[in-house]
Amino acid sequence: MTGARSKGRFVQELALWIGGANLTLGVFGFVPGLTLNFDELRFFGAESKALIIGVFRTSILLNSVHLILGVWAIIAAKEERRSREYLVVSGVIYLGMYFLGDSSLANLVALNAAARWLHLVLAGLTITAVVVSIGQHHRVPGRRR
Repeated sequence: MTGARSKGRFVQELALWIGGANLTLGVFGFVPGLTLNFDELRFFGAESKALIIGVFRTSILLNSVHLILGVWAIIAAKEERRSREYLVVSGVIYLGMYFLGDSSLANLVALNAAARWLHLVLAGLTITAVVVSIGQHHRVPGRRR
């Protein structure tokens, strides 16, 4: 397997892993017991006091976004280019979620500090994967590194 091929596969596998994490978070957010204060789960907003595994504040809207991103990752992971597109767009979404902070828009999806930091980690992973994979397209044929 060539270096370029393995980097492309890396992007596809990372898309699957991050998609799996999204699906897990999305499903956990709808399961009483895995989500504490489940009876306080709201569609959106700061009124939602539900906490996935007692840590990450969530809402029906946020759980739905995670499920959509998870399904998209599974579909995108079939091709390197689509995996990269998924990672770029989801990375921007995660970064946006982090920088929204405690703004009123962030409260629309019910973020707390732990959820913000999780989104920052996901943004870092996705953006790093894209940067690493871009290098494969700028290699000089026949040149060893």
